[in-house]
Amino acid sequence: MFKCWVEDSPFVAIVHVRGDVDLLTASEFRACVHTTASSDTNHGGMVVDLSELEYIDASGLLTLEEGRQLCRLHSRELVLIAPSPHVERVLEMLRLTDLLPVLNSIEALSVRAPFNGTQLDKSGIGVQQSVPGREPHRERDPQERGRPASDE
Repeated sequence: MFKCWVEDSPFVAIVHVRGDVDLLTASEFRACVHTTASSDTNHGGMVVDLSELEYIDASGLLTLEEGRQLCRLHSRELVLIAPSPHVERVLEMLRLTDLLPVLNSIEALSVRAPFNGTQLDKSGIGVQQSVPGREPHRERDPQERGRPASDE
């Protein structure tokens, strides 16, 4: 059964999605993502928690890209969290992982400095930080994605 809800905090909004995003549920998912991405309350960014997502079709993937664009318009970042191996494979094939950061878990967010991964040095100039759990997606260990290494 599809369900989409938002968990707000001052720095990031987490969009949780459960079940299937398909023709029947895409409009509800789109409304949730668009409203959250455009909101003035989450100044740091938006996270889409895919850990309970079982299936996503083209309309859902388009919604993620639209969400990314809306976040960019508001100087925010959209991050995907914990897609299933099947969903992750679709994201990789469509190269959405080149556009959207993917973390292994929501807990990986806690090791990040500011949400956008930039930490200010003493002069106030941004210094890009290497954050555990935020490594480029295509370089993650295949075992972490739930597939044997021989599938690569």
